[in-house]
Parts: sequence; C-alpha cells; structure tokens
Amino acid sequence: MREDYPSWLYPVTMDATTIWERWDGIRPDGTFQSESMNSLNHYAYGAIGDWMFKEVAGIQPAEPGYKTIRLEPVPGGGLDHARGLLISPYGKIESSWMIDEEGFHLTVEIPANTSAKIKLPNADLSDVTESGTPLDQVTGIEHAEQDGNVVVIHAGSGRYSFYYPSQVLVNEWSEYHEGTENDEELVFDQNSKIVELLAVKEKRVVLEKHLPQLMNSPWLSQVMNFSIVTAMQALPERYQLSGAELQELKNELFKM
Repeated sequence: MREDYPSWLYPVTMDATTIWERWDGIRPDGTFQSESMNSLNHYAYGAIGDWMFKEVAGIQPAEPGYKTIRLEPVPGGGLDHARGLLISPYGKIESSWMIDEEGFHLTVEIPANTSAKIKLPNADLSDVTESGTPLDQVTGIEHAEQDGNVVVIHAGSGRYSFYYPSQVLVNEWSEYHEGTENDEELVFDQNSKIVELLAVKEKRVVLEKHLPQLMNSPWLSQVMNFSIVTAMQALPERYQLSGAELQELKNELFKM
C-alpha cells in the first residue's frame, strides 16, 4: 500500500491520528499546505474511519450501547493484518486479524457483561480452533455453526484467539501482491487520470513543475479522476495552461 502523497497512509507517516481535509495538509518538510481551509480532523474524509472500524476491523454494535456486539472483519485489498480497538460503555472491544502463509488468525476481546456474534470469513467449522483447542471445548463459547462459507460463533465476555487454514484468503492476498509487483510496468498516455499520474513519483514531479498552483489548490481533488486535457477544460482560467504549455507538459509526461 502506498505511503507517499496522495494516499491515505501519507498522513500516517506524518504522525497523523486523524483524517485531514487535504491529502497533504502537512508537507514532508513539516510546513502546512495552507493556513486556511486545512482542517486536520475533517469529517467529510474522516467518515472512512467508520468504515475502517465496521468493515476492516469488523466492530459493530448488534444493539445500542454495544450490549451485544458483532465482530465481522472483512479482509481484502491486499491487507495482511488489521487491528481495531473501541472503548464502549462496558469496556474495551478489540478485533485484531492477520493472514499468513498458514491461514487466518483473529483475536477478539469482549468486555464483561456483554456477548458477541463473531463471523469468520471463508472458514470451515471443523478447521477452526481457539488457542489450539476445538471450539466445542472452549469455555465461554456458547454456540458455533456453519453458515455457507462463514463460521458463526456466539461467545460471552473474554479474550479469544481463533485460527483456521483458509486457502481462499491466502490466495487472494498472494494474487494481490503479485499484481502490485508489476506497477513499474504501467504505461501512461493522454487518457491517464491525474490520480494515476500522481501515484508515480516521476510523474508527480512533472505535474508540480508545470502546475504548481493546481497542486496546492482544493481544485486538485475535483479533477483527480480527469485526464490532463479534460482537467484543463474544467478548471478555472487561472489554473489553465496555454496550448504550448499544455503540449510541453504532455511531452514531458508521456515522452511524446
């Protein structure tokens, strides 16, 4: 996963603990992108935090106040591990998972006076263990059942560490990472989106050289999914290039 600008992980490399309004709210040299319109805790983008807790970590309330909890992580996208912690009215809720060459590992913590429904993706009930022990021998686990390709576990408060081999999850993770190894072979042309160009350091340097105002403007987020030519047609006049300037930019970007 990318850690350079623009990406979700770039702010993390700059020690962010919240979601910023701008992808580069703080530059690599530590200076602010702008002193105005530069929120460092921005809900419009911060809503992804809700998705990270509910989908990636899989922590959701099954009833108000987390008296009953749903723990249903959704691995994918090349992630090989994730961990979420939430302080509920009853105490700490945790969901921490990892995929390795052997299979899927999930550790959960359910606070006192609550219970949880835990869903294990791409699992076979006969393969799932808790700390190496078959589920039907584990104190605290009330019931476990197979529901399609998902194992559903009903458990009381406590800390549990589940493991099972899952070739499906291991293969998906392997295929994703094999695909990303070919990123350097990508071919760009005039139809390439700005967001695709920004993902490559050399292309980003060219854009910053020819479009410095746009790179430091809120308008950038509005045209990220446009090609350079389309963006020039959509942007306010102060960000547009002359015909000769645009041709020079394209020549440098695409080696025409």
